[in-house]
Amino acid sequence: MKKINDIWCMAPSFLECYEKKDYASLYYLGKIYEKGINHFVKVDFDKAIYYYELGVEFKNKKAIKELADYYKYGIHPIKKDKTIAMKYAKMLNGKD
Repeated sequence: MKKINDIWCMAPSFLECYEKKDYASLYYLGKIYEKGINHFVKVDFDKAIYYYELGVEFKNKKAIKELADYYKYGIHPIKKDKTIAMKYAKMLNGKD
């Protein structure tokens, strides 16, 4: 039996959730591509960013925070950009 809190065993479930318009799953899909899953899912930052950005469109606070950090710290492949980081920070504070 799968553990509910084990994100890695639930990867296919997140894609199914997204397809059923459960947009909270977008952050987790981004995280899966950011970290990879052994030999099942290769690290793919472009896909991770894609899902985080999609999460932002649906006001997913975890996805917004993730992108804010990417821009604030210049996490590969994103270049450091405090202006964009602030834009995401304002979204988190409801000032978008």
